[in-house]
Amino acid sequence: MNLQILLESILVGIYSMLLSIIVLQIFNFPLVFNIFIIGFLKHYIGGIVGLQHYYCSMSIKCNKFNLDYLILESIGEGFLFLMTYFILSKFVGERIYINFFMIGILLHVTFEELNGHSLFCKTHCSEIV
Repeated sequence: MNLQILLESILVGIYSMLLSIIVLQIFNFPLVFNIFIIGFLKHYIGGIVGLQHYYCSMSIKCNKFNLDYLILESIGEGFLFLMTYFILSKFVGERIYINFFMIGILLHVTFEELNGHSLFCKTHCSEIV
């Protein structure tokens, strides 16, 4: 793993942790539902504010970014957060904010290593320069 991926992963971890602090202060739902909301919002907000387009533009020069499946993808990320949270909590315990920081890092590194981000960018950039 190179330094850029490590730094990106740490930033994603911080983003996930900050989002968890905000969501857990606003919503008084059971933890399971809040975990899903945090994963959903992480992906959804990233799409709306252009983080995903920016990320993809760094690697393949993406002119037009397609958000047609943003809600469906966000639901998928919500479920990924749920699964990862419960697996992680078996090893490190219920350290809620630390768990969200680690989820952000683990999912980012995993998708990077499995070329998931590359595939994501190629399928979402409808005009590649």
